[in-house]
Amino acid sequence: IELTDELIYIGGSILKGCSNLEAIYGFDSHISNLTYMFGKIEYENSYNVDGCGYIPRNLSKISIINNSEIYEHSFDGITSLKEVVIEYGVTNIGPNAFRNCKSLTSVVIPNSVSGIDHAAFYDCDSLTNIVLSDNIKNIEHQTFWGCDSLVSIVIPDGVTKISSAAFAACNSLKSIYIPKTVKRIDENNFTNSNNVIYYEGTEEEFNDIYVDKYNIPIVFCNISDVKYVNDGKYEYSLVNNEFIYSLQSLDKSI
Repeated sequence: IELTDELIYIGGSILKGCSNLEAIYGFDSHISNLTYMFGKIEYENSYNVDGCGYIPRNLSKISIINNSEIYEHSFDGITSLKEVVIEYGVTNIGPNAFRNCKSLTSVVIPNSVSGIDHAAFYDCDSLTNIVLSDNIKNIEHQTFWGCDSLVSIVIPDGVTKISSAAFAACNSLKSIYIPKTVKRIDENNFTNSNNVIYYEGTEEEFNDIYVDKYNIPIVFCNISDVKYVNDGKYEYSLVNNEFIYSLQSLDKSI
């Protein structure tokens, strides 16, 4: 189903019983709540979302139009959701916005986003790839807590702080790229034995960061050490031929 940008309100239970619905395009959290749209009465092939309403089990994709914010708990507990498209123009992702989206695998956050609030992707344990906006300054508390399938992450140039437990319980996380702009890394981050931090700077510069001291490898690399390849959709970065992170989408619209 495609929602037009001319809509100003969507009533409750308007999509009740749409058990075969697979995708919603043009969703705008300003005009309705997702569970409100589907209603609180169970129907065939639906599941309950924390007592708030019933969602069709086939609903796996949502595109979010360029409104100003994705509200708090907007998609919390939508366990069927596999793909989210956040259009350029969205400026903020609220607290717990995608919490417990257990099937979500990949997210590209456009550069229009300047804030991602705490626990926004908490316990998204199927998330394997996320590309962050270049315009965020902080990685907030528990933002990616429990993202157990996440293997690598790039912290964008310009981020100054990684708050406590932002990457706690990310048990598959191996490669973390950290730019020189980061000045503080709080507790309970990058504590797994298989973590490797790739720092774009010198050992002396890293020692100036306020950081819990971890007994994990740190690779100090200059931009000249980094090679780039692409698969037609994303550019990738490698140091010593080891995959580190998805650098950016080649889709310039984001």
